[in-house]
Amino acid sequence: MPGRDPEGPPRPLLRRLGWLALIWGMSVAALAV
Repeated sequence: MPGRDPEGPPRPLLRRLGWLALIWGMSVAALAV
């Protein structure tokens, strides 16, 4: 998009990675039990 700034706010990729890490950690904990 022409109105978007490439160096604007942080991309949602960090939030997605955080969610993936959280879900992965929970699944590992469930498997470890």
